[in-house]
Amino acid sequence: MKHILSPLLILVFSALACNLPLLPPTTAYPTVTEPSLPPTKISVPNTPASGFSGQTVTYDHISLSLPIHLATSGIGQSFPRAEGENIAPWEITPGHIVLTLNDYTLKNTFHAPRIYVFPAQEYAALFEGAQESLNRLQNILAAPNAPVTPETLPFIPFFNAGAQFSAQIRRIAFQNGAGVRFLTQYGQDISPINNQAMFYQFQGLTNDGKFYVITILPANHPTLPADYTSMAPPGGIPFPDYNDPNADFMGYYEQIAQIIDASAGNAFIPSLETLDMLIQSIQITP
Repeated sequence: MKHILSPLLILVFSALACNLPLLPPTTAYPTVTEPSLPPTKISVPNTPASGFSGQTVTYDHISLSLPIHLATSGIGQSFPRAEGENIAPWEITPGHIVLTLNDYTLKNTFHAPRIYVFPAQEYAALFEGAQESLNRLQNILAAPNAPVTPETLPFIPFFNAGAQFSAQIRRIAFQNGAGVRFLTQYGQDISPINNQAMFYQFQGLTNDGKFYVITILPANHPTLPADYTSMAPPGGIPFPDYNDPNADFMGYYEQIAQIIDASAGNAFIPSLETLDMLIQSIQITP
């Protein structure tokens, strides 16, 4: 199975979609900032969600079971509708909710551990990128026995970047919906896959089609370098030299994907089983 999109195609698509030039290899993509309502502390009672080991976390119309040792609590935020000529495409929203996990098992990661919930149809109607990603997700859900490849995966509409690789692709259900999870890293350039930036991504849709769930949870693997500037550890794949005219960047991403795909779930920190359990516990009510 082919594990990656052509990095050049990804970068061209990302740049055209966002109307931005490609950035040099040393430039990291920006963090999205949005105006929000004041954050609200999520309640974490001692009663676990039925069938799951952990503490029940609730905010607004979302609940989940937080696995022990993954995080201690969370903060919920409600973001207002944002659209118009002065709003960047990746900041467009019909209004959504974000749950940020506190005291996550990994520290100093590029991405914060977060769960996003959007009203699906409103987001699709407002933003073409959301519509395309939701279409891909619906195609995967409509054909449960068909193979899922990186080329068919949904993407994060509010990221001003493209996926550099995707691996460990699995369909997964939550309490009142289903979706697909995988490990990935996003960027605006060709850059090393590393533990600071890699994350577990889940995208799902509730059974009634009303809510679109995007989850970003940092994840580490022992064969990856610590960050963009670190060398690969023993057993890892060294990043090609930018100055080498014969550098095989596509081959590099392919090798990374093969290693990640061949690894057991407990080879990652957190384990994929733990992250899957969190996703499976999610319940979203009207």
